[in-house]
Amino acid sequence: AESKVIQEISAGSGQEIINICPAAQNAEFENTPYFYAISEKGIFLMDPRAGNKPVLKERIYSSNQRFSCIATYNSQENFVLGTEDGDIKLFNKLVKDERVKTTFSTGGSIKAINCTNCGKYLVANTANSLFLVPTFVDNKSGFEQQLRMKPEALRLLFDGDSNDKEWTLAQFDSSRFEQERLIVSSKSNKIAIWSLNQAMQKNLDPLCVKEVKEQPISCEFIFGDRESLIVSTKNSIYLHKLHYST
Repeated sequence: AESKVIQEISAGSGQEIINICPAAQNAEFENTPYFYAISEKGIFLMDPRAGNKPVLKERIYSSNQRFSCIATYNSQENFVLGTEDGDIKLFNKLVKDERVKTTFSTGGSIKAINCTNCGKYLVANTANSLFLVPTFVDNKSGFEQQLRMKPEALRLLFDGDSNDKEWTLAQFDSSRFEQERLIVSSKSNKIAIWSLNQAMQKNLDPLCVKEVKEQPISCEFIFGDRESLIVSTKNSIYLHKLHYST
C-alpha cells in the first residue's frame, strides 16, 4: 500500500525545520501532545492539533544561530540545543527574551543529543566522537541557572577509534521509573556500551564491546530493558541480547 502525507505543519515563511523532539521525553506517558522544532535560527513549540496555527510559542533570532538539534527530558519547559559550532546550550524555557542558562563546548559540530529522564546527564554525538555532559554542580542545575564552575564534557573512549566512521545516535537505557545506568552506540560493525557511573568517575572505556556481522545504522535499548537491544541495519532489524555485569 502506498503511504501518503495526511498533514503538513509549517513554522512560517523562511523557517526550514531541521530537527524536532517531543516537548517531554516520555510524552506518551504524560499526555503531552506538543513538540519542539528548530530552524537554524528559530525555536518553536508546536501543536499538530491546532490546524493552520500550529506554533504556540516561538523565538526567532535576527542572526543565524547555526542550531543543529534539540532534545528534552521529563520537564515541561527545559530543553537543550546543539549547534554546528560545537556548542551545547541549556535553556530554562521558551520565551522571547530568555537567555541561554549554560553553554558547553565540544569542539565539533553537534549531530544529536540525548538526555536522561532527570536531565542531569546528556550524551552528544559529534561527527566522530561521543561526549557525556553532566548538567549540574552541587545539585545546581545548568538548566535553571548559569553554572560558574561548569562540569567537564567527557569524551567517551573506544579502542581502535578512528575518524573515518561516524557513531550511531547514542542512547541511554531509558525506562519510566528507573534511573539510567548505560549508554549505547555503534561504529562500523561494533556495538559499544558504557557505564554511566564509571564514566563519571573518569573510566571512559566501554563496559563491553559486541561485534556483529553487519554494520548497524542504529541501536537502542528496549524501553525498560537494559539487557536487550534493537539493532537496525540496511537489510534487517533484530533483537540482540546482552550478558554483562552493570
